[in-house]
Parts: sequence; structure tokens; C-alpha cells
Amino acid sequence: MWEDFAIDVNNEMKKRNSYSHLVEDYEEQTRKVSECSKESDNSKATHLSNKISPQSSKSFN
Repeated sequence: MWEDFAIDVNNEMKKRNSYSHLVEDYEEQTRKVSECSKESDNSKATHLSNKISPQSSKSFN
């Protein structure tokens, strides 16, 4: 009885460990995508702020 339980637990742990590298890969990819989207948002904001800079408003005077 206890031996069967120990074998089941051991098999379950082996199965979970076999998937852990997939979880880590997924988390790393998600983190990279998140960082890229933040950089993209920052570059868009910089581009817009350059369009609305005080230098460009001088041409309207």
C-alpha cells in the first residue's frame, strides 16, 4: 500500500519535472514579448513627443 503510494508520488514528480522546462521556456518568451511591447510603446511615445515639440510649434507663429 505505502509502496504503491510512494511509486505514484515518484512518477507524478517525474512527470511534473519533465514539463518544468516547458514552463520556464514559456515564461521566458512571455517576458521577452512583454519587454518588446514596452519598448515599442516607449518609442511610439518618443516619436509623438518629437512631433509635438516646442520647435515644431514655432512654425505656426
